[in-house]
Amino acid sequence: MIRKLSERTNADRFKNDVRAHGKRYGRYLYMAAVGIFAAYLVNLFIGPIIWLEADGLVNSQKIAIASMNEAQVIKINVKSGQRVSKGEVIGEVHSPQVSSNLAMLANQFAETQAKQAELIVRLDIATSTTKAAEDRLNEADVNLKRIVTQRPAGFMSDNFVGNAYREKYLALQEKAKLEAEKRSASGQLENLVKAQKEAREAIDDVKKRYNNGVIVSPFDGYMGAQLAQQGDVLKPGEYFGDLFVGEKHVLAYLPTGTLYNVKKGERVSVADGFNKTEGTLVDIRPISVQLPPAFQRAFRPQERGQVATIALDSTDTFAQATKVRVTGHNLIPGSDKITSTSVSEALKKWMSALFELIEDKYSSIAAWMADEPPQNKVARK
Repeated sequence: MIRKLSERTNADRFKNDVRAHGKRYGRYLYMAAVGIFAAYLVNLFIGPIIWLEADGLVNSQKIAIASMNEAQVIKINVKSGQRVSKGEVIGEVHSPQVSSNLAMLANQFAETQAKQAELIVRLDIATSTTKAAEDRLNEADVNLKRIVTQRPAGFMSDNFVGNAYREKYLALQEKAKLEAEKRSASGQLENLVKAQKEAREAIDDVKKRYNNGVIVSPFDGYMGAQLAQQGDVLKPGEYFGDLFVGEKHVLAYLPTGTLYNVKKGERVSVADGFNKTEGTLVDIRPISVQLPPAFQRAFRPQERGQVATIALDSTDTFAQATKVRVTGHNLIPGSDKITSTSVSEALKKWMSALFELIEDKYSSIAAWMADEPPQNKVARK
């Protein structure tokens, strides 16, 4: 019977060949990356239906400074984005059309003054001669009555009686003519006074609006990007520039057909990347408009949104006309407990704990490698 006396091992096999493997953290990092990507896809396609996510523009009240008549820009005193004060001169223009209109109005005003002088003369003459016409009419009436009384005696001829009637008729006609001329002159004079007043008001209004071609800022604010250049010829209604006045706010376009309802006073977050601030919904308008081209997405139908106004807690965070993203604090419709702030804080805690765990594991591995026997290190090499 043959027995095995000793344990034989292969010459190419060593005890230190078999090494204990630690936990593979790569798979956990890979799973975390896959989870984050899946969460991004869910938020991209389903998120706007569940919680508030909307696009918006940082805006403020816009005042258009336009030319009422055709004019040429002579001088520009401001730049785009410059802050201006009320009454500050921002430019000068010259309008031959305004000059022509002023000359025409002045000519019409002078004509009305000449016409007024003629009517005043006619009215004075008619007023002065009316008394004499009345005296002539009274005298003719007395003579006619005397002649008619003495006619039956046979001492008055028919021609003499006819002349008396003719004299009364002429006196009556002259008096009526003078009275009619007085009424006509008085009415025309009254109309001329009104026309003169309107012409003077029109001249003053044109001069006030034109202001000798000097354009001043009507309010305190910032000049917009749309600004005319020196030498440009502006058509009636064309912008000389735009002025932004008042506090900056966000004009948001809320999506429709969602599972949540947005109310006034709700708190939201506004961000344009790394810049972020909080805001409050102060106005939700009952209208839906087409989103600006900057918010339209390729290969998708034209989108529309409900217009809302958001008051910013910090108006200095964003520049004018900045494209921002508005997100709500409530992540679940109707629930005020689970908000974006609480979730963000929880994620920060989890990430901090994960980094601490990785740091601890890395420190333990580094310490283990530092304390490993020299023969194991040589064999590994």
